[in-house]
Amino acid sequence: MAQTLSLAIVIGNFGVDPEIRTGRDGHRVALFRLATDSHRTDTHTGRRVP
Repeated sequence: MAQTLSLAIVIGNFGVDPEIRTGRDGHRVALFRLATDSHRTDTHTGRRVP
């Protein structure tokens, strides 16, 4: 089976400490809450825009 890598960069604040769970086959998964903002900063003016 071929393996692939998916990458996502999400910037925000953690809500609580991550929760680590172990599956039946021994793989580990981290669950976490992330707070983000729907606004961005305009690179030309430096102002926040929706």
